[in-house]
Parts: sequence; structure tokens; C-alpha cells
Amino acid sequence: MSLFRNSVLLLLSALTLIPAFASSEKALNKRPVLFVVYTDQKFSEESAPPRPMTIIDPIAFVASGKFEPPPLEDSTIDQKLRDQRVAEFEKLYFAAGSQYPLFSSGEKRGSLRIGKPVGVSCESQSASASLPAGFSLGESQFALATSSTSVHPHAGHQRQPSAEESKEILEFVRGIFHAEGVAMSELKAAKTEGIVLTDLYGDGKLDVVAVFSLRGRKRDHRLFTVLSSADDGYRVDLKLHTSSDDLEDLKDLSVPEFIGQLDLDGDGVDEVILRNSYYESWDYSIYSKKLGVWKKLYQGGGGGC
Repeated sequence: MSLFRNSVLLLLSALTLIPAFASSEKALNKRPVLFVVYTDQKFSEESAPPRPMTIIDPIAFVASGKFEPPPLEDSTIDQKLRDQRVAEFEKLYFAAGSQYPLFSSGEKRGSLRIGKPVGVSCESQSASASLPAGFSLGESQFALATSSTSVHPHAGHQRQPSAEESKEILEFVRGIFHAEGVAMSELKAAKTEGIVLTDLYGDGKLDVVAVFSLRGRKRDHRLFTVLSSADDGYRVDLKLHTSSDDLEDLKDLSVPEFIGQLDLDGDGVDEVILRNSYYESWDYSIYSKKLGVWKKLYQGGGGGC
């Protein structure tokens, strides 16, 4: 009888621990997330007319310098579990009124406030948000937000290049295109798609972060570059070149776009975050400079149709 009574008491004790254990598991599951923030100038929802809407989109879970995709783009789990985790993610991270620190050019710019989950494509995991007073995002402008406490913000130093600087940079980039196999006769077609001068290395010097395009007779090209100033002009720190021979639809072309910089690991050098757009989808990639070399640490997230 004593043995039976002890067994029952042990079982009851274990059962009383389950709620606490489940609560602990839920808290542990709210891992730090890195988000991109932008304003969709013509956001349409159901039958409402198009209007500007600030959108927050998850890039990756962040922990100890490692990155994992948000549940919508996690290919390691089946559809049923993915749907369950997407719902859990929205409940944990997109609760109305939740706030996340906002960063631009590596500098903290207040906090944004979550509105509600919204769909920006056939498959997406985004939410509406409101920006802090005095901060706005125009077309093709981005910011970053995160629930991580391990980021190291700093004063932002960023500006647009002068007309003369833009001309010099484009001429230098034509040389990169030529080194990538573009014929000399086609180099004049190179165009600047986006360019900013910003301090990535924390040394007070402005580096060139830019995207260029070139439409040749047989291929369409995109080039993302990080350039540092050198005595004879510029030095290539990072280059990402993609091209497609599908000149009509560009179905196999990856189009990179610089969306932000942030020191995610506290080493004094900002990580560079890109959005990569494809024919019917997009994802994100994170690059970091380690031991003097830029390397891709992550690619994932996003959505599409």
C-alpha cells in the first residue's frame, strides 16, 4: 500500500510541473529576431484602396553569431509543423503594441510599434508597424529592427555621393564588369541602381556600398559591391555578380539590394544585410567580415508566390 501511495504522489508531483515546464519552454522559444522595415507606398488590403503602410518582415533568428530562418521558410520541417510555428511566431512577435528597437546606418533611432500581421504576397510572414516620431522611410529606403540585446549600435555616418564621386565610382565599376567577362563595347551600358557612402568598419572612413546593372546584347547583369578608398582610387572589398541570358523575363536573375548594416556580434564591424529578389520571390542574406575577408553567413527568410 505504501509503495502504491508513493507512486501516486510521485505522479501527481510530475503533473504539477508540466504547466511550469511548458511555460518555460514557451519563454525559451522567443529567440532574438532580426527584421527588415520598409514602407510599401501602395499597400492594398482586401477591398481598401492602396495606401502607404510600414511593413516589418523577419530576416532570421539571431543567436551567438548564428542565424536560422523564420518558420515560414524553414525547409527542415513539414507543412503542418510549419503552419503551427508560423502561427506561434505571429503570436509571440507580432502581438499588437509590441515594440522593437529600430536601427538605421547602425544607429538606434527609437522603437517601432507592431500593428497586426499582414500579407504582402502569396506566402509571407509580415506585420504592419508604426515608426517613431521624427523618423520616416521613403521609397526604396530600409531600416532594421531586432529583439536581440547583443547588437552594438553606433553613431551613423552615411551620405549620398556627389555627382563627381558617382561618376568616378561608376567608371571604376565598369572595370569590375569587364573583369567578370563583359565586353569592352558593352561597358557604357552600366548604370547605378543604388549607392551610399557609409562607415562599415568603425574607422570614421566612408565606404562605397552600391548596386549596379548592365544590359548587354546577350546577358543582363547585376553587381553588388563594397568598395574602400585607396591611394589610386578604390579597392574591392566585396563583390557579388549575377547575370541572366533570359532577357525577356529574367527568371533566373538574382537582384541584390542593400537594406542595412548593423554590428550584430559586437566586433566593431557592421554586418551587411541584402534583400535578393527573384522572378516570383525574395530572400535575405547576411555578410560579415572576419579575418579581413567578407563571407556570407546566412541566406533565407523572405517569401513569394
